[in-house]
Amino acid sequence: MRIYALQVVLSLLLLIPSFSQAQNKLQLLVKSWKIVAANHAGNEAQLYSATQAQKNAYYQKVKQMIQGAYLAIRPNNTYTFYFNQRTETGSWRLIGGNVLATSSPNGQAQAVIQRLTAQKLVILLQDGTLLTCTPKHWQKASQDVGNPGQVKQLVARKWKAIAIKNAAMEAQLINATAQEKSTYYQRLQQMMNNSWFEFRTDGTYFMRLAANQEEGTWSMVGKTILVTRSSQGKADRSIITKINTSEMVLMTSDGSTMSLVPQGGGSIVHNNNNNTPVTPKPPKVTPKKRNKKTAQDKTPPSIQVTTPKVMARGFEIVHANKTITVKGVASDANGIFEVKVNGVDASIQANGAFSATIKLAVGKNSIQVEATDTKNNTAKVDFVIERKAAKVAKKKVELVDDDFDFDIKKLAKTGKYYALFIAVEQYADPAINDLDKPVKDAQKLLATLLSHYTFSQSNITFLKNPKREDIIASLDKLQQTITKKDNLLIFYAGHGHWNANTNTGYWLPSDAKKTNTANWFRNSTLKDYIAGIPSKHTLLIADACFSGGIFKTRNAFTDASQAINKLYELPSRKAMTSGNLQTVPDKSVFLEYLIKRLSSNGKKYISSEQLFSSFRTAVMNNSQNTPRYGDIQNAGDEGGDFIFIRQKK
Repeated sequence: MRIYALQVVLSLLLLIPSFSQAQNKLQLLVKSWKIVAANHAGNEAQLYSATQAQKNAYYQKVKQMIQGAYLAIRPNNTYTFYFNQRTETGSWRLIGGNVLATSSPNGQAQAVIQRLTAQKLVILLQDGTLLTCTPKHWQKASQDVGNPGQVKQLVARKWKAIAIKNAAMEAQLINATAQEKSTYYQRLQQMMNNSWFEFRTDGTYFMRLAANQEEGTWSMVGKTILVTRSSQGKADRSIITKINTSEMVLMTSDGSTMSLVPQGGGSIVHNNNNNTPVTPKPPKVTPKKRNKKTAQDKTPPSIQVTTPKVMARGFEIVHANKTITVKGVASDANGIFEVKVNGVDASIQANGAFSATIKLAVGKNSIQVEATDTKNNTAKVDFVIERKAAKVAKKKVELVDDDFDFDIKKLAKTGKYYALFIAVEQYADPAINDLDKPVKDAQKLLATLLSHYTFSQSNITFLKNPKREDIIASLDKLQQTITKKDNLLIFYAGHGHWNANTNTGYWLPSDAKKTNTANWFRNSTLKDYIAGIPSKHTLLIADACFSGGIFKTRNAFTDASQAINKLYELPSRKAMTSGNLQTVPDKSVFLEYLIKRLSSNGKKYISSEQLFSSFRTAVMNNSQNTPRYGDIQNAGDEGGDFIFIRQKK
């Protein structure tokens, strides 16, 4: 029996018997939870230097965010999450007993269950927020309704719905207008006025809900679970929380409560009095017995390696780089517990997709992908990758103005130089301090590039105090405009943040809020865009706190040089930043020396590595910061470099 209220399905609650430890955890998890506390270590760490007024404002904001907040986890694998006056609905599944994977219109996410008892749930969200929850009040049966036979006699009547309450729907009405609220309740009342339910002692039922009709069979499991099966074969269960000759209350799977009263004097209905089709009486419903075969599952997971391309026969993959990212999909009916590549833990998505980056020795490397399910069954895939030895130059090539002049001219004529400047110094959130220099610094660098190097104003995008949406839109446009022959320089000046708990770096656009990361711009998002923009070379220059997070754990700086034409020929994705995982001052010494070296450079061609080497020591000697330079990992770098070409005088 399915009930539709304003396009929201109030499907009947399904209870699954608990047979194993995993099912016991599911039984504890599946309920409606009230969110009583929300903590974010990164945000709270910043409060050490805040004023008392700022601290009070922060905790007041958190209090408002958890007001009325709840997490409803249902046995039909759907959920509703209401937090910070926003509602999210979707599907969920449990991976490995401690990872809650969700899928909603907002995308896929994973949360880690840190503690779970009958009275408490502590869960760590993907953005680093730690939620503490206690069971929300669930209505219990107000009386002992007797044995199943007695309950069946009470149910076998014609009923009319007089009240339907849906917490998720009503939560969305908080910000609705008076007219919208009135319309909602009017339509709900109209639907109930034209609706009734008839349960018969012969095991059939008929339902009319507004313009919809449904018929089928029904039975009882125990004395509180009402099982229905429609003529289309769809089975549902609901909990009877209260029943007598004058009232029946049902609890539905989305946390809604439906109150019904008897019609026609409350007399028992024995057969089909409405001349509706009668379906056969259902067989007796009994709890399913434990499947011993399932409990003793010995089936290993399935592994499919997608990168590199693995053939059916044993073969050797030839690879030129020092590392390789192995990607694929692991699947198993019981869920994937872990995936390892040569002993390195791979990151796993909710759909089973995994990836891991491993180092390669020169020569042949044996690679083993090992996946383990929640029943400790293991599968393995083996293959071989051969890393080619780099060719060693007989002598070091000195980079002078005339070196490889013909080659670089030929290459440079084939593509354009684009630049995206992002300068943020004014923030809408008063809790984030404004800056004085980013816009002026960006304008100085732009003027230097336009006056001395082969950048054209028509290919420049300058974002002054942009919102997160503006940055995304500009990157989307560049992704559609830039070709494989072109070069791209991205410059950012503004606030940055590093979350040590989640190893996540951020830029803060002008619409960022200190209390949540909804409008923060992740380093990982930037890296995905850099990997997706089909340029010949991309150079990122970041002048922000904690900007070194773009490198993760790689030792980025190297003193090695290569010939200019070879650097230009190979694609590159490089970055230079004003600091590592540390704060930087508003007055940028890094940018001062960067512009100075670009202006005074007398060479016709200079690589980004040469440019960085020319002012790195000066920055360290005149500030507390250590600038960094290196490859942006897993973004398409093949060992080339971004080449600055001076204009002809």
